[in-house]
Amino acid sequence: MRDPHDELGDADQVVRPVHSHGPAAKPRRESALLSEGELLARTLWSIAEAASFMRVSSRTVWRELSNPKSKFPRPRRIRGRTLLARDEVLAFVAGGGTR
Repeated sequence: MRDPHDELGDADQVVRPVHSHGPAAKPRRESALLSEGELLARTLWSIAEAASFMRVSSRTVWRELSNPKSKFPRPRRIRGRTLLARDEVLAFVAGGGTR
């Protein structure tokens, strides 16, 4: 053991702290999307999740929502979020919708 009152002569004797955890990951602006199996288990999808499943951009989903002639399912607004019913999106894709 080293006496804490001694003067340090060598830089090698400096005790560096040992961290039990690595540095924290930087936060993302968008949450990571779920895998397709986890996504199918949910009943309501966000715009990003629906776009990911259909393999199109979020912008394409918003364009489909705003087109009055589109057969795209109508969204639900829940607590300020725009959500789509999973079964309606699946029926749209099965019926020859965008994919």
